[in-house]
Amino acid sequence: MAKKSNNSKAGGGYFILWIFLAIIYSALKDLLQNPLFSSICLGAAVPFIIISILLFFQAKRIRKANFLARNSFITDYSPVEFEHVTAELFRRYGYQATVTPQSGDQGIDILLRKDSRVIGVQCKRYKIENKIGPGMIREFVGALDGKGLKQGYFVTTSDFTKTARETARQSRFQIKLINGTELGDLRTRIDDRILVGFIPDTWWYELEDWQKRVLILLFFLSTMAVISGVTYLIMA
Repeated sequence: MAKKSNNSKAGGGYFILWIFLAIIYSALKDLLQNPLFSSICLGAAVPFIIISILLFFQAKRIRKANFLARNSFITDYSPVEFEHVTAELFRRYGYQATVTPQSGDQGIDILLRKDSRVIGVQCKRYKIENKIGPGMIREFVGALDGKGLKQGYFVTTSDFTKTARETARQSRFQIKLINGTELGDLRTRIDDRILVGFIPDTWWYELEDWQKRVLILLFFLSTMAVISGVTYLIMA
């Protein structure tokens, strides 16, 4: 009986869908028979879609900015999120950053690309008292060697022991160590670079709110007028 009931529900759903499609078809058919009305509708739809796309990307930028702006690298991010926020920080400085899969990363959490260089990154979200020792640096060197890389960044929320820094300096690889303080400085320096406005450009931020609203309205009306006019000339 349950199977029969499910089939009845599916049949009812298809019936509603066909009615909906028939209504849409009828509306479009009538619309196309009226060039003036259809051109006005198309003219309004184009700027509406453009503004919607700009709002969508603005929302994405706001989410990224909020993700970067959490107070503590240790308490406000999971280990996986810490890798992603570190990758995003490098992106803000012009790198192409790819977070490697959690399984089988072979000690490389992020791969950076810039100017034909490929750089491996290892991330350790540790408390300040848990410093990175020389053993972890040697493991990182082995991971770089295994990937065939010559450069690497070791990023941690804590710090490095003196021996760890010496191990990195003596390595045949180019290894840069970034501790929690330096990581915080990197994030502070990009605060002014994060543009989350409707238009991600500095000139937009110099406008008053009323000027922004007027510009958006003028864009909508002018685009609508141009598209409507062109469409009407084609359809008439």
